Amino acid sequence: MPHGVLRPLFLMMVLLALGLHGERPSPWYFMPNFGIDVRGVERITAGSLPEELPPEVKKLLEPGSPWPEDRQTQILWYKAAFPHQDFVRMMPENNVFGWYAHAFRVPAALKGVDMLADLGIIDDADETFVNSHRVGGLGKVPDGSAWQKDRLYRISAGLLADGDNLLAVHVWSQWGLGGMVGPPVLKAALAPADAEWEVAFRPSGGQPPDGLNTLRRTAEAVDRCLGSGSVEWRKCAGTWGCEWPDGSHYAVFRLPVALRGADGLPLRFEKPVALDVGLVFDVAAVYLNKQRIGLVGRFPDGERVAFTEAAARGLAVVPPEAWSKDGNDCLTLVVYRERGVGGVSGAPGFLLHNPLEDIDLKDIASVNAAFSLLLHSGCFAEAGALLDKAAPADGAARAWLLSHKAQLSYLQWVDGGEKDEALLDGVLAPVAEILSSLPAEAPKQSAMQAFCRVLRLAEKNAATADAVRRRFPSFDGNCTVLSDDRMTLGDWQMHYGNRFYVLAAMGQVRDWNGPGGREPLEYSVTVPADRDIARY
Repeated sequence: MPHGVLRPLFLMMVLLALGLHGERPSPWYFMPNFGIDVRGVERITAGSLPEELPPEVKKLLEPGSPWPEDRQTQILWYKAAFPHQDFVRMMPENNVFGWYAHAFRVPAALKGVDMLADLGIIDDADETFVNSHRVGGLGKVPDGSAWQKDRLYRISAGLLADGDNLLAVHVWSQWGLGGMVGPPVLKAALAPADAEWEVAFRPSGGQPPDGLNTLRRTAEAVDRCLGSGSVEWRKCAGTWGCEWPDGSHYAVFRLPVALRGADGLPLRFEKPVALDVGLVFDVAAVYLNKQRIGLVGRFPDGERVAFTEAAARGLAVVPPEAWSKDGNDCLTLVVYRERGVGGVSGAPGFLLHNPLEDIDLKDIASVNAAFSLLLHSGCFAEAGALLDKAAPADGAARAWLLSHKAQLSYLQWVDGGEKDEALLDGVLAPVAEILSSLPAEAPKQSAMQAFCRVLRLAEKNAATADAVRRRFPSFDGNCTVLSDDRMTLGDWQMHYGNRFYVLAAMGQVRDWNGPGGREPLEYSVTVPADRDIARY
């Protein structure tokens, strides 16, 4: 990590230790409409949340209302957590409606900059408004499904107020999951609306590049990825708009950035900002100008399979000194994809709320957001210090915390050159504690990836196997696939849409309805080749 990045982050950790917190972002709210399509709620103001109902809803509760009596007591604003399973829990019927609302403020430093509402998957259709102005929508409310499409709406700076702004999302669900899967992200647009990515693909022949996990300089990483000789750059409207050549696994995307405020002058930041580049498939190193600022997942090195977390959100801390003096910057992404879709979804922007500014050590969601940002930015020491200070409130939060520790120790272990035994045990001990002390919980995906990597290495290395046996005495050097785990709360990720697998265990709160009534959905997962075992 460049020294210039460490100092502002160290100062943030000092504020954390002193217990100083900034302003927390306001929550998202959800209001169920059930089978009645209520219009006009987009005209509510931030002050209407959550104390009172919109006038359009109040009228429906007068005598003779078509609203079902058994539902009237549920017509309230509820806090929404994502993925939003309450939509199905509260409204199990088909063809139902609902409203989401969120109040937000634009930081003074970003005045005059367009905003991006990165809302993710919405099942089935939506209409989205900011301060009563329609800014986007996919499908038709009602009777027009667009459940498989990500929502990314650009909000013109001219629509935004200096104080509170109100984002309202009208949703219609035909059947199934319903509502906003999320989590929704609000960010300031890093590039103009007409900006276009350029992409260059690495030829499929020859040896794959190695060392990309540790390269810090932009020019060196691009040369290592694309190789010597002439490079063909092509325009693409978005990273998903580029078809990958058959057999190609590596590409470089670049986007010129000239960030300007309302006065037309280059924006300057006095403190670090949190950059969000969107969902990454499968691995991406993020560079700004000359230096790397983030790494999402891990590139394969030599014969090793990538330690990926496909579909992870690309996050990075950008210190003030990383920006160019003239305001003309370049964002570069070195991307690896194993197969299928590759690249980065959406558009880059700054999070309106920096997760590092107001960490609540008792709230696992707050700790998780800050940890992810620090981890992707390569700030391992700061990430470890955060985990040491966190105070989980229950077993589930404790399992998350221990899983993060295992993941962090693994990344430090594989990047450390000499295999430090303490770091190796830092992978094994948290997993052992979860399995022995938290029987109702399960290690999270990141911890199990790290743990399985260590076990695979232990099959071939006696010293590693001895280290494993100190925590797991019964380990005999063979990794065996066990039967389905129906006892613990497995870490099924809630992926939904045309770029994800839809699993029966994806988080649904009820069985899918078959033609003969309620019955479970049968499914199977196949592994194409040995190198894909850990990934799948």
